[in-house]
Amino acid sequence: MGFKYHAQRGAFGWLMKCHRKRLRLSLMTFGGRVRRTHTFISRVESGARKPPLEEMETWADVLCLNKMERATYRTEAALAHVPEDMREEVRSFLRAEGVRQYRAQRNQNRAQRQTPRPTAPMEVVSDPPVSIDP
Repeated sequence: MGFKYHAQRGAFGWLMKCHRKRLRLSLMTFGGRVRRTHTFISRVESGARKPPLEEMETWADVLCLNKMERATYRTEAALAHVPEDMREEVRSFLRAEGVRQYRAQRNQNRAQRQTPRPTAPMEVVSDPPVSIDP
């Protein structure tokens, strides 16, 4: 996207503005859809206000975010509430934890694919004895 990241704004404000601009939504239009003033939205994007976490799902719906984008959006919104000097440390921890969970899930999926599936016991059917009497 054509927007530059600004450290003062923070990652959430930058991310939010990018998604809003991608949909060509003005501050007024986006604010109306999420029932907030354009001034409030502008202050969240600039980093002057923290995003209201209880409204993030609604905001993500308005921005038409997919599953991965929503995860990043929620994480960055939460990180906006963390003291600035700790954000990178928390972000690194979350990234490492996400990788750990991803690998654990991937290994579990692989194990399930490799485990032979139980089958119903086969019943052995033999032909009835044949008598050879003339």
